[in-house]
Amino acid sequence: MRKIIIASFGLLLVLTACKKYEDGPGFSLRSKLSRMHNVWEFDEALIDDVVVELSDSMTCEFLLLDVTLTRICDCTIPGLDNYDATWKFEDSKESLTVSPRDGSSRLGMFLISDKWTITKLKKKELWLKYTDALNTYRIKYKTLGS
Repeated sequence: MRKIIIASFGLLLVLTACKKYEDGPGFSLRSKLSRMHNVWEFDEALIDDVVVELSDSMTCEFLLLDVTLTRICDCTIPGLDNYDATWKFEDSKESLTVSPRDGSSRLGMFLISDKWTITKLKKKELWLKYTDALNTYRIKYKTLGS
């Protein structure tokens, strides 16, 4: 009985230590890459914790091309051209950098060549945060159709 209690306590310590992102998940059997590889639909934007109403919806598909391991990000905003970029994890997969292929630095109101902190990465939720000298920006995505 004592061995079961010690093993349970050890497992609890391991699982609580696995939390990598500020807002979760605490534990996942899926790799960060497999969770990121998805079609994400814009859900909510906040500037300094105040919700910003956006008139257009946006979807971003994060792909991993198997043969070359090139990471492609294809974003679509109604009324604008598609946005084509590459993406990569940084800081032990705690941050995300999206770099435009055409050299631009904005996608609508969002800075896109900067490093965004991943605060939540689940199968159906992606939350990103960026802080500059003046503001903190948060963008929340959900998987398309969820």
